[in-house]
Amino acid sequence: MLPIVKKAGNIEKVQVKYAGLCGRTKTCKVGLCITGGNQSYSYSKKYKNDSFDTLFVYTEKGEIYVIPWKKLGIRNELSIDTKKYKMYRF
Repeated sequence: MLPIVKKAGNIEKVQVKYAGLCGRTKTCKVGLCITGGNQSYSYSKKYKNDSFDTLFVYTEKGEIYVIPWKKLGIRNELSIDTKKYKMYRF
């Protein structure tokens, strides 16, 4: 179940994600897919274009990003704390 928010009179679906530090560069990365499985198998499923309206990301560095989902072309993994996404940081 996705959180729903009311924005400018419209109701929007929000996907909430956590971005942890990764690699020697200490960049925060967030996975943009649904993963699951058990000991016998595992799966990874990409979100659809209409899965939600807004991506909310909280990073290990304590930063918050709110990005319109349709503005993202990436659908696997996102290095969130780069200058490309700085405009979405709160």
